[in-house]
Amino acid sequence: MGHAGTPRSGSQGSDIPSLEEAAQVYCDVTKIAIPDLNWYFAYNLFRLAGITQGIAGRIREGTAANAKAIESAKRTVPLSQASWAYAQKAGAL
Repeated sequence: MGHAGTPRSGSQGSDIPSLEEAAQVYCDVTKIAIPDLNWYFAYNLFRLAGITQGIAGRIREGTAANAKAIESAKRTVPLSQASWAYAQKAGAL
């Protein structure tokens, strides 16, 4: 993922496929159609926001073991906002 939860696409002239190309390869190999990747991005970012919110809770309780816990917890709001933006792109109201 790129900045602020934006999926990174490959550059022209690169051996790295674009997001759309990678999704198409996955669909071709698995024979599974992915209707809208935005729902997958929304879910994944929401899941990460839940994890970082849990870290924030451990900070409040004084049980956070990781020295970078505060840094991780600060990502909760941006992850939540990015998740909602992708959900809206996928049709959420």
